[in-house]
Amino acid sequence: MAVRELDVFHGIVLSRLMQEVPAAIRLVEHDANEYGVYEVDGFEGQRGGVTFYVKYSATPRPGARSRGRYWLFSFNEQHLDKLGQQVAAGPTYLALVCGKNNLKASVPPMQICILSAEEVANLIDLSSRSTEWIRVDYEPRKWLAVTGSELPKPGLKVPQNRLDAIAGGIRAA
Repeated sequence: MAVRELDVFHGIVLSRLMQEVPAAIRLVEHDANEYGVYEVDGFEGQRGGVTFYVKYSATPRPGARSRGRYWLFSFNEQHLDKLGQQVAAGPTYLALVCGKNNLKASVPPMQICILSAEEVANLIDLSSRSTEWIRVDYEPRKWLAVTGSELPKPGLKVPQNRLDAIAGGIRAA
């Protein structure tokens, strides 16, 4: 059985959650090449769990500074509808995997940018009928700077270790 790129990048998020959380993770829905929706039971005692909408980009682009990189994530009408449905249904995080084609290369290091539903709503218009985008900028040892169609610079500053903090919240439940 061939391993798809999507499986590798989604596995990064799922394995990080499983390292920290003895919880059930269930695939809710996926598109063969674009996104996956996963539910994690036992999150902070919430019934029905928390949803992670996972999307990846394997194409880092050179940033303004020599070691900085950025990734672009596009959301077409179908993606916006699905993400909007998940946000309306209950607690949801958007996990953007900032990957690379050569997994063995040390630069740039891969990142996982976790955004809350509120942050997503500030970055993109979930009811838009045209393509929306989110850009994640990485600078070594700093925050992830996140901008979007609806929130250009300066955007949001997201901790690089947010997934670990969220997993810690799941573990503490």
